Amino acid sequence: MENTSEMLVLVSSMLPNEEGVPQAQLLTQEQTMVVEAKFQECMTQIQRLMFDEDLADALAKIYIQRRVCGAQWSTMDIAYRCLTCGVHEHCVVCVTCFENGNHQDHAYFVIHDRGGCCDCGDVTAWKREGFCSNHGSEDIQIQSLEDELAICVEPVIDALFKCWKNKLLSTHIDGSEESDTYENVLTSAIVDMLLQFCEHGKNLQSLISMNLILSPGLLEILIQSERFLWADVVKKTHDMFLKLVRENDYFKLEFSKEFLKYYPIAIQKTIQHGNDLSFIEGFPMLCKFSLQIFKIPSITCCLVKEENLLEILFACLENIFLASAGRDRRGSRLEEIKWSNFYDITIHVIENIQVVIGHGTVLQHMFHNKRDLLRTWMMLLSFIQGMRSTGTLEEEISFAKCLLVSFNIADINSLLVGGGFDVFRTIRIDDESSSQEEIDEIDILGHAPEFSGLQVPDHVASLTYECLRAIENWYDPTCESTESRSIQHVSAMNSNFRILSLSEWPDIKDDFSSEEISVHYPLHHLLSEILRNAFISSAVASDGVFTHLLRDCHPYGYSGLIMEHPLRVRIFCAHYRVGIWDANDEIAMRSLNWYTEVCSLQGLESDLYLLQFCAAFAPPDCYIKRILERFGLSEYLSLNRQNSSKYEQALAREMLILIIQILQERRFCGLTPSQSLKRDVVCILAIKDRTYNKLLKSLPITLSEHHLKEVLDNVAIYCNPSNNNEVASHGYSKIIFKPEEEPE
Repeated sequence: MENTSEMLVLVSSMLPNEEGVPQAQLLTQEQTMVVEAKFQECMTQIQRLMFDEDLADALAKIYIQRRVCGAQWSTMDIAYRCLTCGVHEHCVVCVTCFENGNHQDHAYFVIHDRGGCCDCGDVTAWKREGFCSNHGSEDIQIQSLEDELAICVEPVIDALFKCWKNKLLSTHIDGSEESDTYENVLTSAIVDMLLQFCEHGKNLQSLISMNLILSPGLLEILIQSERFLWADVVKKTHDMFLKLVRENDYFKLEFSKEFLKYYPIAIQKTIQHGNDLSFIEGFPMLCKFSLQIFKIPSITCCLVKEENLLEILFACLENIFLASAGRDRRGSRLEEIKWSNFYDITIHVIENIQVVIGHGTVLQHMFHNKRDLLRTWMMLLSFIQGMRSTGTLEEEISFAKCLLVSFNIADINSLLVGGGFDVFRTIRIDDESSSQEEIDEIDILGHAPEFSGLQVPDHVASLTYECLRAIENWYDPTCESTESRSIQHVSAMNSNFRILSLSEWPDIKDDFSSEEISVHYPLHHLLSEILRNAFISSAVASDGVFTHLLRDCHPYGYSGLIMEHPLRVRIFCAHYRVGIWDANDEIAMRSLNWYTEVCSLQGLESDLYLLQFCAAFAPPDCYIKRILERFGLSEYLSLNRQNSSKYEQALAREMLILIIQILQERRFCGLTPSQSLKRDVVCILAIKDRTYNKLLKSLPITLSEHHLKEVLDNVAIYCNPSNNNEVASHGYSKIIFKPEEEPE
């Protein structure tokens, strides 16, 4: 039948009459089965119209071996992740394909995945040498449909798809999300037939894929159909999409573009709902397909360049933060109780950003063509900057969520910094004039030789500038109008800083005691990582840092402002150790544990580096005076004992330990837990001899449990108490240095 309109009329007439299908609430289970059987019979008649013979016989003639496995699994099913074979760290294969492949001496591990499908045979996700014996072979030939058969099948499928699309659009053209029995049963029957076709090779899959793409509006409404179709019908539809995406690269790209249009809609619907309790069940499309799409470098790069993928993801994250934010004197900041309602979608979006930015080509494009996104990212970090870490018992769960978000954001910051210095490192390594001796001269404060012709890359300077600007605006919102905290209002910023450019030591009179404690300062930690990478890669020497990297900053203004919050967090740690905080305060204890142990590289180590950097460029007297003031010990050293506190002596010891660490420590060198424990024990005993109990209480929570006895045996000896009262009071002898371990 050559006339397309006649075929459309014929196929439409073969479908059941809509008036004869009651709504679901009026149907019994037996009546529902009768309706489904009627639609299945219609599909059988339509299939005979396609093939002019029995379906099984027709499909048997065109069956071929499938190139991609595509086996699917649900939550907590076992899968394998091979870092040697996978193109991306999120690529996985099923148990059968892994056992039938050769992964000897590979870096692989078993995972309990949240749901997905097997990547075996897909060259965009899995290396060819990692394919199993059943998939991806070059010997597999894709058999085309015979011309005569294709002429019969394609017009029928095209007409069926038009009927299908017209029904879905007519019901939901106004955005209605009410479920209709006819559209559900029709969709279920069509998808069942298409899934059967998909099992018989790429030829039929390609035909289905092209007709889905060439039917205007059909792919879009099917992607959004999870909002109004029954759950079991949605699952079938998603299974069909997974099979088509795995086998057809062109469909994969077009599907990704339509999926990206739906992504912000699903996020906004969740926000409007007020919480994300139903996010996973209500929007399985996002949960199931995000990683499937974003882990493929070629697809992701195309979406970033042509469809503004990163802008969409950043805007979604901004909308979540705005819905969770309150206002204080520093502007918008997340309120944990509000934000805890959107934890799942926050983690989902941040993980997607992490995967997208993890592609090197995306980072290159971002640095060279979309540097405005760096400013956008800094504004997003400003929402998290200074998130409070204390609260009521009900906030403990939200605090744990804050820690996870901070960890993921730290990974994204590391990708940004690492990507920014990759080009420079390549130049540095290829420079034949760089000897091993010169490389060894680099230390933590950047005392490295200058290399002629090498400067800080422009995109690294831009990243640094935007980070500094965000820190200053967060500290003093008057530096920029509060309107600019919303991404859509961000405009080009003035090149001059207000505080960071001061040529005199800034007299910052800020009542920190009135603010709640926080260990979340991602902007400071990002700055610390930028500086560390700049010196390690020899992109800049210490005497040129304010010329090439910290442009428009003055050493005094910079040091006076940047040291404030790292110092404040260290004082919080000191307060907890000396007993100012309740030892049973779960929030404070967890904050300290996260800061010093769980994420010490982004916490304690990062802040110590900033304090050291500021000490290198600050006026010594002003720097020490600031530390004394923040510890509240200005009167203590003046010997004025009228307003003394019982904690002063202990705080003085903690302050001395911090000053020793600032002067002597050279971290970021990969210390083991035992080495870190030894370092802290030495710092504590350098101040004063301790009993075992007091030494234990002075150490970080988890570190104190790690081979403490072995460390003490190496660096300390027990000393008998000077009197019996001391034994009765403490029950332990004092611990002092071994003579050979005594610090000079």
